[in-house]
Amino acid sequence: MTLQEAINTFLDATAGEIADSTHAWYASMLASMAAYLGENRPVDSLSPADMRAWRSWVRKQPTQRGGPPSVASLNGHTKAARRLFSWLMNEVLANSN
Repeated sequence: MTLQEAINTFLDATAGEIADSTHAWYASMLASMAAYLGENRPVDSLSPADMRAWRSWVRKQPTQRGGPPSVASLNGHTKAARRLFSWLMNEVLANSN
């Protein structure tokens, strides 16, 4: 499964289960991960080092006002990634039983 397929599957599965604004927030946060790491990258090839590099890249991206992202924004990106991968692990475990 590619990273973009995983993101799309997660977003499809959570649609209607979470607020529309939360759904849009996840989509926005995860889009930067796919852009940096590669949409066609296999999920099982991602490493902790890749995730640290992505977070470092996010930290260097200017915001709309031109400054660096806030700590809350960085934490939001991390939270969205953790939620995606936790969801994926639960899906894998559920499908293996």
